[in-house]
Amino acid sequence: MWASMANRSPRNVPDPAEQESPAAPPIPSFASLRGARRRTAMDLLMPDPPAPAPAPAPVRAPAPRPPDYADLLLLGVHVARALAGMPWRVARWSVREPARRLRRLVQ
Repeated sequence: MWASMANRSPRNVPDPAEQESPAAPPIPSFASLRGARRRTAMDLLMPDPPAPAPAPAPVRAPAPRPPDYADLLLLGVHVARALAGMPWRVARWSVREPARRLRRLVQ
């Protein structure tokens, strides 16, 4: 007796008003509502503007060449000349600077 009543409960019988018709459109998902911008009526009436032509790729300058032994030799010569003249410049400065300061004091 109880088994036959359980099958007839209002929870098991679908209400005809709540059933979807086969022609009803599907309900949009939340992801589609949050996604990209939906088209408006104006978008549908007006044609899309033509896409701009892609910009030409910029011309890249050729990469600088790596230094070779000739470049390293020239750098070594430059550094050697600078170091060879250093004692002369330091000696000249150490004599001239006290002379300049003495002239300033006297004047």
